[in-house]
Amino acid sequence: MRDDAPPTDLAAAAQLRYANVLGWLTHAGLLLLAIAFVAYVAGWLPVEHPPSRLAELWGLPLHEYLVHTRAPSGRQWLAVAYQGEQANLVGIAVLAAASIASAAAVLPVFWRRRDHVYVAVCIGILLVLLLAASGVLVAGR
Repeated sequence: MRDDAPPTDLAAAAQLRYANVLGWLTHAGLLLLAIAFVAYVAGWLPVEHPPSRLAELWGLPLHEYLVHTRAPSGRQWLAVAYQGEQANLVGIAVLAAASIASAAAVLPVFWRRRDHVYVAVCIGILLVLLLAASGVLVAGR
């Protein structure tokens, strides 16, 4: 099937919508990663730790890394996303959310066709992905 061909059935419509959303978000996430990297290395963003110190910090065990860098944990990085060290997490978050957004995007296609099984599957996928992304299910808690 050609990329510009109109979808003729439910599967094609859902596949095209899923692929389009996933493609756009993948490109956006990668672009954000590249921009954040260039901005960090070029010194356009405020930094807590210069790039020259990264190799030293990355070799530390996690606990020591967190002590030395005072890096935020969990969703606390959102408050410091403007900093060079944390800005790349915006691109990573967009990439991580791409599958959730793609699954949500196909839901209306199935809903309009009254395909209740696929609606239920999409809702189930969304619930599992959102639960996993929430951090509620963490080993050792």
